[in-house]
Amino acid sequence: MGSTGIVYSQVVHSYTLTVGSAELTFIITIERAAAHLSEHYFFLSMKIGAVERPISQSVTLTLTIDPRDLTFAVFAFPPKPCMPQGCLYSLRVWLRANGVDHRIFSEDALWVGADPDFYSIENAAFARPRSVGATVHVYQVAIGKTLVDLVIRWRRVMEKAFSISLEYEARGVGRILFENLTVRLDCSPQEIDFVIYTMPISSTPQGASHRLRLWLRGPRQSSGPPYRPVDGRSASSVCQRIWSTDDFKLGDMLDFTALGPKLIMGVPTLNDFAKTPAAKILCSIE
Repeated sequence: MGSTGIVYSQVVHSYTLTVGSAELTFIITIERAAAHLSEHYFFLSMKIGAVERPISQSVTLTLTIDPRDLTFAVFAFPPKPCMPQGCLYSLRVWLRANGVDHRIFSEDALWVGADPDFYSIENAAFARPRSVGATVHVYQVAIGKTLVDLVIRWRRVMEKAFSISLEYEARGVGRILFENLTVRLDCSPQEIDFVIYTMPISSTPQGASHRLRLWLRGPRQSSGPPYRPVDGRSASSVCQRIWSTDDFKLGDMLDFTALGPKLIMGVPTLNDFAKTPAAKILCSIE
């Protein structure tokens, strides 16, 4: 079919499927490029309960047909072996136009679940909530003998859209782990809670490496009674994993000599040069 010539800026297609007992809605948004009329940007987002977030990177396609006439095949493969069980899926999105199919989105690490059994995960250390404010959620987890604060910050970027960041702090030192993860909420941030846990990884020195997992738990419905999690679990909530790393490096009093006799260790140097910030030295050289 040829283009109708009707001016449009955005076309939206949505598809719903159920995995386990969690209902997912995938939203495909098509936008026309400003510079090239035939060039279009395709965006994919997933809505689960009251939370919508982007999935995969955007795709650019050239179209000489009306994007409103496109159809899609959106499907997920059965869950793969994982912990917690029944939460790991592969997602595929194909576009069909004039009898030709084009795969445009692929995601092999889609973690979702209605009520995952997190406590079945061996050797997991779970973070406990310390405080929940309007823009900050603070959790605390024990890694070895060290209590680590995990701080989630919300920043409103537009109506119903928020940017999430995660940082940690341990005994006076902290760092941002990620920022600018965007979600759209049909509820308030106070109705969202998180499941955060670490798992030790075999490393030298022992206790230096950890897996860190962050799941978001929100209301199953966009509207209704206020969400009230009980003991971190609720039949009215759904979960999705939004961030993870296998490279969280932190430990208490690590034995770096375990790295072997060929280790070349630096020693402290106390002199006037070391006490002068490098930036100040460089700026003074004209």
